[in-house]
Amino acid sequence: IQDVTGKPPQGFAAPGWAWSEKLWDVLISKQYRYDTSVFPSWLMIPQYGFWIMNYLGNSKITRFLRRGRDVGRSVVANKYPFIYESDKGRLKVLPLPVASFRIAFWHSLGFVIGWDNHFRMLKSCLASNMPFYYLMHAGDLISPLDLKDNSYTRRMPRSGVSIEKKMEMFERVLDILEENGRQITTMKALSDQV
Repeated sequence: IQDVTGKPPQGFAAPGWAWSEKLWDVLISKQYRYDTSVFPSWLMIPQYGFWIMNYLGNSKITRFLRRGRDVGRSVVANKYPFIYESDKGRLKVLPLPVASFRIAFWHSLGFVIGWDNHFRMLKSCLASNMPFYYLMHAGDLISPLDLKDNSYTRRMPRSGVSIEKKMEMFERVLDILEENGRQITTMKALSDQV
């Protein structure tokens, strides 16, 4: 990232929201300012089942099987931004935003629950007093033509959606953010508010 942008990364999001105090100590030692790896929702349970199912027959499945012990911890994790402190230093932690009933909210969810439901949830999140940022995964804007080997994406709802449809849904998200008077800012700026 530094080679491409000329600046070192300041924020981190672990694959599969695999967070721990050990991870945070490493991030502190690498001079990261914030982490967004906490998934504070009961949706981690079905998400975990989805990962296991999606990686059956793939060597990566062992990575997800080891994560089983972390699932319960995620379900009850702090849903508000906080500062992690240890003898290594301090790190700002920005958990994934949640809607009512601790339902985790991020762009990929729209491919699962349907876009009308997703847009209603987005509006609800924006109307609440909960801290909010909008998370997208690179796969949310990838074209099916970009996928050379679909063996590991066969069960991912977004993998067969056209780039045109994906752009249409993303543009609607931007419209909703604008309609609600939200400013688009950087995660660094957001982390400065913690």
